[in-house]
Amino acid sequence: MTERAQYRHDLILRTLRMDEDTHRHLVYEQGVRYVEIYLEHSREQMDIMLAMPEYWAWWERQWTARDGQFYRNQDIEYWSAASDKWTRSLLCEFYYMLHDAEFLDIRVERNAMQKMNKAYCELRNR
Repeated sequence: MTERAQYRHDLILRTLRMDEDTHRHLVYEQGVRYVEIYLEHSREQMDIMLAMPEYWAWWERQWTARDGQFYRNQDIEYWSAASDKWTRSLLCEFYYMLHDAEFLDIRVERNAMQKMNKAYCELRNR
């Protein structure tokens, strides 16, 4: 993660009053959910994809890009000092919606898909 992305990440977590463990769990949970939606027809392919470091690296990059979007669109620099619960709850809701795997219109990188398909074919040919 770049220094700028790390700054945004830290500021977003402070603004949302979210700890790092909760955030990591959210990233993982939505990463799994995305694979369940994207590869719903094959449990074997889901398991392969979820075990691939390439998938998780891609997912982290996508998440960081959406965090940048959230940072800009919600003017987090301004709201970072917000202390009222209502504002924070709205920001949290926007954050969760932006990262909800069910509503993402993105596709897994080609090299990760090729690697998953190769592993799946090898598994089927055993």
